[in-house]
Amino acid sequence: MNTIDLSERIEQLFSSQPRNGADATTLWHKRAKIEKGLSQLLKARSQNICIDGPTGSGKSSLALTVLNKISQPYIWLPLANDMQWTDLCEDLAARAW
Repeated sequence: MNTIDLSERIEQLFSSQPRNGADATTLWHKRAKIEKGLSQLLKARSQNICIDGPTGSGKSSLALTVLNKISQPYIWLPLANDMQWTDLCEDLAARAW
C-alpha cells in the first residue's frame, strides 16, 4: 500500500463525516436488521422517521447508508445550535437547486 492509499484509508476511518455503509470500503459491524427495517419505512414514503440516540452512535451514517442502498435522493443539511429559521431556509433552498 503506497502513502496516498494509506492516507485515504486513514481519512476514511477517522473522518468526522457520516460514513456511507453502502460503500464496500466502509468498515463497521453489520446492522442488516436495522437497515432493512429503515429501508422498508423509507420505501413506503408515508412515514415520518426520527432516529434518536447519543452523539456518535451512528444515526447519520445509518440514514446515509440506507438512502444510498435504496437509491433515494436526499439533501444533506447539517444544522447548528445557533442556526436561525431564515438561515435554514436559505441553506435548504441553495442545496435543492
